[in-house]
Amino acid sequence: GSIVFVVLFVATMLSRSHGLASMAALAMFGGLALLLAAGTVHPEILQADYNAWWRFTGWQANFAALHDSGYVGVGFGTPYRPVASDNLEHAMRVVQAGREAWTAHSQPYDLIYLRTQHNSFVNIFFRTGLVGGFAFLAFNVALLFGGYRTILHGDPARRPHLLLAMFLFVVANSQIALHVGLETPRFLIAYALSAALLSALLYSRHRPRDTKSRV
Repeated sequence: GSIVFVVLFVATMLSRSHGLASMAALAMFGGLALLLAAGTVHPEILQADYNAWWRFTGWQANFAALHDSGYVGVGFGTPYRPVASDNLEHAMRVVQAGREAWTAHSQPYDLIYLRTQHNSFVNIFFRTGLVGGFAFLAFNVALLFGGYRTILHGDPARRPHLLLAMFLFVVANSQIALHVGLETPRFLIAYALSAALLSALLYSRHRPRDTKSRV
C-alpha cells in the first residue's frame, strides 16, 4: 500500500511540477535503496523485526557467496543460502518432515530452492554473477528512465498511457525486489507484461497514414 501511494503521489506531481516530481521520486526511491543497502551490509540494525532481519541476513549471505564464486555466480540448483553442511542438512530435514518446526503449513521442496529469498535482483546476481546482475539492473533502469523522459518530453497525448505503464512497471519492480518475485510464475508474468507494455509504448513508432501514392 505504501508503494502504491508513493507511485500515485509522484504521478500526480508530474502533472503539476516536473522538477518537484523528480526530486520527490529521487528522494523516495533513493531512500529506499539506501535502506536496503544498509540492511544488507548490517542486518543487525533491523534485528528488532525478525522478518526483515531474516531477509537481510539472507541477502548478505548471497553476496558473500557471490564473492566466493569469483563474481561469476553460483548457478542454479543450489539453495539460496551458501551450501554448507548445516544448511543442507536443515533443508533435507524440512523436505522429509514436510514443514518447518515453527510453521503450521507445508514447506515443499521448491520453497527451499526457488522462493525463499524474496529479492529477484539479489537472486540474479547470486545465480548469474556480476554480468547477469548488472545486465538485468540496467534493463530495468533503462526502461524507467526512458519512460520518465518520454513523459516529460514526449507526445502529451501518450502521457496517460505511459503513466499507467510506468505505474505497473514500478509496482512489478517493487514486488520482485521486496517479496517473492520472478521465481514464482504469476509474478514473473505480471513483471513481463508490464515490461512489455512499457517497452511497446517507448519504442513503437506512430507514423501518420499516407493517403498519397509516392513515386
